[in-house]
Amino acid sequence: MDAVLSAAFFPAPCGGSASGFRGWHVYAAAGLSKQGFRSIAMNPVSCGSVSLDVVDGVPVLGIPIDVGRSWPLRVINGAIKGLLGYDMELSGLSLHYGEVLRDLSEGAVLYLHGYHRRSEAWLALRKLSPSMNGETKLILQNHASPPPHGLRNGNPIRKSIWYVREDELRRLRAFFFALTEAEKRYLEGLGAEFVKVRPMAVNFDSLIPASEERKTIIKRELGLDEDSIYVVMYGGGLEKGVHYAPLIHGELQRRFKSRLIVTGIPDHQEGIWRWLESHGVTAFLKSRLSHSDYLKLVSASSAFIMPARSSIIYGGITVSVMEALAMGIPVVSPTLIHFPDLHRMKEVGVATRFVDEPRDLLDFLDEVVWVLENRDSFNPSRIHELGQLYYSWEAFSRDFSEAVTSLS
Repeated sequence: MDAVLSAAFFPAPCGGSASGFRGWHVYAAAGLSKQGFRSIAMNPVSCGSVSLDVVDGVPVLGIPIDVGRSWPLRVINGAIKGLLGYDMELSGLSLHYGEVLRDLSEGAVLYLHGYHRRSEAWLALRKLSPSMNGETKLILQNHASPPPHGLRNGNPIRKSIWYVREDELRRLRAFFFALTEAEKRYLEGLGAEFVKVRPMAVNFDSLIPASEERKTIIKRELGLDEDSIYVVMYGGGLEKGVHYAPLIHGELQRRFKSRLIVTGIPDHQEGIWRWLESHGVTAFLKSRLSHSDYLKLVSASSAFIMPARSSIIYGGITVSVMEALAMGIPVVSPTLIHFPDLHRMKEVGVATRFVDEPRDLLDFLDEVVWVLENRDSFNPSRIHELGQLYYSWEAFSRDFSEAVTSLS
């Protein structure tokens, strides 16, 4: 298997262990590692020294933003040699993160995350593009960040910056993983030769549908009423429709003995959490519900919903939806439109319109009610099976290997 350097451009916080820092670059490296790739993750750090930690079983290398010439090259040499199987014999590295990426990834697959959003990414790509010699294979992926639409008639400085950035993309010989067909069309419009719709993945081996007996046990463990219908919603912010939760909760309670539980509210949006609780909605900040308990909650639910707005269109189907599919839970969400097999989509849930207007919310509610009324018609094993075809790490690994081969 190829050696993979999965790199991000956002700096990790200083102080303490990196174990609490799980960006997409770490998530992807962990998934690829389980499929046999020799993977490490790397990101800038705002501290003044190199850090090396292990997160989710993956070595994570932290490179100071201003790396200087006195950082301990032997530490990195040893890490690369032990993890990827070759000695870079690094010496005299320059001050630039892009040059560090270039030198560390020679002969490996360089998998870059979030190249739209940060200036550091574009500076790094400018360092990489003239020096790519074919030995390093470059794969690029964004995570929900839209391309620079709407800037054509905007601020001339911002427009000129984006023109330069798009020109850099045209010069790269890279394989692009897009989250949506819309992003794929944008990249192909720039002249990108290799583009595939390929979102992240989840572990379908460990996430499996729960039996009715197991659901009852989980409800007891979590202190939930065993006779109630539970609908789980991943909040995540206004773009995922968290502000609709009180209305949805009220309508579901009017029709069923049910409860809506909103999870995934960012810690810095505690005001939203308080507002939801004041309207009778059970809600959890991210830090107050462990991921394992979150997964238990989803597996014991009758439906997973996400009344997302159109501003999330470049975010793809989302990992939270994939996790629900893995556990055999029917999904009601506009993001389900990204499910590859539209003919079989009705077997896993309902793709609604994006919920931007009041009438959209009414239609969304009708679909949620329909799914709950017909919940026995959904086959959890079939939902798991269809999701596994596209969103397992095995499927991701196949697409990743094909991308690497295309660049050879």
